[in-house]
Amino acid sequence: MATDLRITHPRRWQPGRWLAGCCAVVLAGWWLLRAGLLGPSDPRAELLQRFAVTRIVDRDGRTLQALTQEHHARHRPVALAAVSPHLVNATLVAEDRWFFSHVGVNPLAIARATLQNASHLRVISGASTLTQQVCKWVQPRPRTWWTKISEAGEALSLEGRLSKPEILELYLEFAPYGGLHRGVEQAAQAWLGKTAAALTLAESAWLAVLPRSPARLDPGRNTQTALPSQKRLLRKMRELNLCDDAQLAVALAQPIALAPDPSRLRAPHLADLVQAKLQQPLHDLPIAIHTTIDGALQRDVQALTHAHLDRLRSRGVGNGAVVVLDNGSGQVLALVGSLDYGDVVHQGANNGALARRQPGSTIKAFTYARAFEADYSPTTVLADLPAQYHTPHGTWTPGNYGGRYLGPVRARLALGSSLNLPAVQLADKIGTSALLADLHAVGLATLTRSAAHYGLGLTLGDGEVSLLDLTAAFSTFARGGVFVPAIVVTTVQQRCGDVVQLPVARSHRVYSPQSAWQVLDILSDPAAREPAFGRDSVLEFPFAVAAKTGTSKGFRDNWALASTTRYTVGVWVGNFDGSPMREVSGITGAAPLVRDIVWRLHGSQAVAPFVRPDGLHRQQLCALSGLAVTALCPQPISELLRPAQVPAACDWHRRGDPAAVVLELPPQYRRWGGQTPQIAAQMPHHDHQSMVEATPAVRPPATVQPSATLRIVQPLDGARLVLDPRLPAQQQQVGLRARLADARLRLRWTVDRLPVGDLALPEAAVLWPLTPGEHVVRAQAIDDSGRTVAADRIVVVVQGPRLAPPQP
Repeated sequence: MATDLRITHPRRWQPGRWLAGCCAVVLAGWWLLRAGLLGPSDPRAELLQRFAVTRIVDRDGRTLQALTQEHHARHRPVALAAVSPHLVNATLVAEDRWFFSHVGVNPLAIARATLQNASHLRVISGASTLTQQVCKWVQPRPRTWWTKISEAGEALSLEGRLSKPEILELYLEFAPYGGLHRGVEQAAQAWLGKTAAALTLAESAWLAVLPRSPARLDPGRNTQTALPSQKRLLRKMRELNLCDDAQLAVALAQPIALAPDPSRLRAPHLADLVQAKLQQPLHDLPIAIHTTIDGALQRDVQALTHAHLDRLRSRGVGNGAVVVLDNGSGQVLALVGSLDYGDVVHQGANNGALARRQPGSTIKAFTYARAFEADYSPTTVLADLPAQYHTPHGTWTPGNYGGRYLGPVRARLALGSSLNLPAVQLADKIGTSALLADLHAVGLATLTRSAAHYGLGLTLGDGEVSLLDLTAAFSTFARGGVFVPAIVVTTVQQRCGDVVQLPVARSHRVYSPQSAWQVLDILSDPAAREPAFGRDSVLEFPFAVAAKTGTSKGFRDNWALASTTRYTVGVWVGNFDGSPMREVSGITGAAPLVRDIVWRLHGSQAVAPFVRPDGLHRQQLCALSGLAVTALCPQPISELLRPAQVPAACDWHRRGDPAAVVLELPPQYRRWGGQTPQIAAQMPHHDHQSMVEATPAVRPPATVQPSATLRIVQPLDGARLVLDPRLPAQQQQVGLRARLADARLRLRWTVDRLPVGDLALPEAAVLWPLTPGEHVVRAQAIDDSGRTVAADRIVVVVQGPRLAPPQP
């Protein structure tokens, strides 16, 4: 029968060889025990390195996240004296009743296991002692017979170097208890919410059975799975007089209630950020990393983020991120990297606080700050009119969100309403090099390309930044123009016990207090937001909050930033795969979450206004022109300006005949004024007439068909074209194009009655070299006999220095 068994199952149990091997191990082990040649010299040090834990704690010392080297296992050190006697007894009964009698290997247990395994033709009992299990954890190896023999020898050697209590302590400190929890202290706190010293008899028996099969009995999957084994263990303890009948009855009746999931309090994205900042492998990390995070605020911000973004799921929103900063110190008080770190579908392990995305209109705040430094002011009038810009990459025609244009608009309204055309005009005036230098100065170091590469689109959010960097940059305004880098880690506690203070990056001034305050004042002004967002928007508060939103191209990202005197909040909403959202902008996506976080930060507390710096004086100005008010200006306003920002007297309003006040608009605004009834009524008759008159009628011959209609499509009527002094004249020509239904006709172009080019085919573009000034562009459709059969006319304004004519 034995021969048949060996033939049928050549790789299964061979009791004779197994017993012989064990005897050899016992004999060799005694000799090696004396020599001390088997096993590690310091098993606890080996285990601590494998399960070394670095605790990331909040500003109050509460654990936010634990980092370990061994598959993210979680471990807490514990001394044998700090473990409940119930758990010690339950562990010995469950795992190794003869622990205090054997020498590391239990020959009787080996014999019993051999017979059981042989009779069942499979492994049903391993016969490992506690000492052998400790050796297995110290040096993990594939499970083979020779591995078992090696572990037996190492166990004999270990028993010669450590006392029984020391080995038992090692087992209790590092045993697996399911759910990645190593050691009784970690398991007791994670599963039951109490220390190992406070465990009851029932809880001790329940925990003691988990190491038998930590994956199958994992309480995180099902708390009931381990209960049958627990009850059998309790009855066995009664048989061994380790408890009395009353204790047994209480233990059998006690339910096992899991503590609330502690992962809700953790910040996994923060852990990734901290490890990246320290730039050390896990086994070299300190024992504790003290962060600036406010644990209670972190929990509340996570809950608010879930509530808001769940509402936006149906509109294609997959994720979001939040950063909350303390303005005084630059410390990060809360950081949420995504909705769910474990969400594979939405790439939740990505950290949205660090991901590089296009910031949209949030950059406009920095454009205006630089302009205010250059003596532009909140009353500087900018043109919110269609314009084309000539760049090395071709002609660029930016537009406003919603397609509305307000004509001449003061910088206060332009920034508050986040108008694109004025921001581009201002960026063109101050120069993209100056703007990019400022963005670098406020920590946006991910903008690594040249100013020429970004071009004027930089002010509209071309380029990529992270939410953490952008929030820190925006807090510069609340700090009076001083930039302070964001701080996440304050101190680290080394494993030797030393506490090391991390160096803090130095702050530096980027903007004057006056310019920073003017930006804050505009961004906290509901009236400045009204033209674009209306009143009672989500960013209105009963206290001073400077807020700016942004939306990237194609609704792929939206942002909201908000500063009070104490805090700055940044929110990003979007998808990590770059897929667009459905009509979700900064004001509808990110701004409502910012609003609720600001309310959470301040609650019912009184919020101080932004402190106005010295050097600003109130001036009376014309609401339309932004110039110093005169007696003829119908609508005066006031603004706080530096002396260098005070403008000249208004010359838009002048005395007419006989005594009426008329409005003399600059050329680029006359066409807009003529099309705006309330403005047109104030304009001189000749200006009004010249701008609003219809295209002169051309009486066509009887042979002209209706299909011969003509319309100029490039440039746009009323367009404002801007010359770039850095480009040669050859690159600053506009292609004149028209739409003509009849392909048999030819086009004749004139600008200010002077011919441009030769007769052209309808689909061809004729290049017109740009010169500053207001120009009348006319296109005429000519038939084969030379007669004009249709015509169209537009007016455009070209701004910029006069350039040398292009060379032929």
